[in-house]
Amino acid sequence: KMKKFFVATSALVAAGSAAALEVTLGGQIEFDTKLDTSASGFTGATVDASLTVSAAGESMGWTYGGSFVIKDDSNGIDASTAEIYFGGDFMGKITAKTGDSSGSCGDFIAGHDDNVSGIVGECIEWTGLDLAGFSVSAAAAINSVAPGAESVNVAGEYDLGIFSIGAELDNNDGGNYDIDASTSVGTTSVAIGASGTLDDIADFGYDVTVGLDVLGWAAEAKIDPVDKDAELSAEAGCFEAKATLDGNTGKLVKSWEFIYDCPLHEGFEIKASVGQAASDADLTGVLEATVAF
Repeated sequence: KMKKFFVATSALVAAGSAAALEVTLGGQIEFDTKLDTSASGFTGATVDASLTVSAAGESMGWTYGGSFVIKDDSNGIDASTAEIYFGGDFMGKITAKTGDSSGSCGDFIAGHDDNVSGIVGECIEWTGLDLAGFSVSAAAAINSVAPGAESVNVAGEYDLGIFSIGAELDNNDGGNYDIDASTSVGTTSVAIGASGTLDDIADFGYDVTVGLDVLGWAAEAKIDPVDKDAELSAEAGCFEAKATLDGNTGKLVKSWEFIYDCPLHEGFEIKASVGQAASDADLTGVLEATVAF
């Protein structure tokens, strides 16, 4: 559970008053172990810990703040994940941050194959400018930009409530793009995702996702007409079931997984899963325990 502190800071404001800065401390300790029936039961236990320090303030219509994460894992102490931001309603939010190894900076829209990847390393990200339902976002790398590399991402989204559409583009080798459009009526939702490259317009992929809430279950089917496969999922409370179907082979069920994910107490959560991977006949699973503070 996050702990908050208020610190009086001198700010350059017209009235010369002090601005309240909210400092938040939080973190988690995670234990996990893996089950593999081809091996000797549960193997590969690891313990990871992290501490997040955040600060946020507001003055005369401006918001500002930042955070950094200290991690203690199998690779030792890592304090490389950090960000600082400022912004306002009239300009959106500008963040200088360090994107992690998965590319957490500038990946605004998933699309189909998610061709537009997030930027890894130091970058500037601009988000939050909204004009009558239309929003614009952009991100750019600020270190080690190589020719043809994915160093600039731009995105636009238009949301009408029951219908929304968004697209993003990068500058990587001619340009990759992701598009996502969705609508919902009552308990039913439909989304279409597409991805491709600008230098070969004919080469693109797309999928259709249909969601339905019924009898307390949130069910979803993601269908790829080109690859002839489908991803099915159903979730209710602490339980979730997933399966991948493959229409190209004689084995209809390509993979499956059952998941239990629920807090046992405030700040203490247990997650357990068991399943079968696409190319593996052995059962595999993960048992995780997380303490958050």
